[in-house]
Amino acid sequence: MDLPSQIHSFIVKRIYNFTFLVKALLFALFVSLNSAYAQETTSYSLTNESNAGLLKRAELLIDTDVITSIELSKALLSQAQSADDMLLSAKLHNLLGRANKKNNNINESLEHFLQSSVYYSKLNDSRNQIKASINYINILLEEKRYDELTTRIETLLPTTLVYGDDFIIAQVLLTKGDSFYEQKKYNNANAQYTSALKYLVDEDELIQRQLGETYKN
Repeated sequence: MDLPSQIHSFIVKRIYNFTFLVKALLFALFVSLNSAYAQETTSYSLTNESNAGLLKRAELLIDTDVITSIELSKALLSQAQSADDMLLSAKLHNLLGRANKKNNNINESLEHFLQSSVYYSKLNDSRNQIKASINYINILLEEKRYDELTTRIETLLPTTLVYGDDFIIAQVLLTKGDSFYEQKKYNNANAQYTSALKYLVDEDELIQRQLGETYKN
């Protein structure tokens, strides 16, 4: 190749390299700005989204991304406690109980269900207090923590009887019966199952199904 051709080739390569470098820099700048905008948009959305919306989002994430559900619920719980929002705190503790159970964080799940029950008690919401406590004792049953289960049921049962919801009373008695059954205390188990029968009288399909299971037990 003669000298003019070599010079021309050198100049073309330099121009090409410079053009490529400029394009690369512009592309990198575009990606960076786009990422920053996305983060800003997400941050703005989280800041301005209502507590109810965030709570619903955390609940929906339990089945698809339980870790994110837990992180979001914890952040929202911190805000709720700072604002002394007892109802939202009760709901979030209950949600964290469910999410941690799904993620096999048993002790954390128990603690959150317990705190949920405490908050609902302060709010005089007996139904949700009892439901949180039932979630608590069901985990104790699954974990075979029978002594603690018995203590918790004895504490819960009077509140349940005062509240007077037949199906909820039956659930507590059945859990107590299941505990005795798993410990091979069959006579004690039968006594609890028999006690539960008189509370399973509604014609609702769910209750009738539970009645059949109780007779089978």
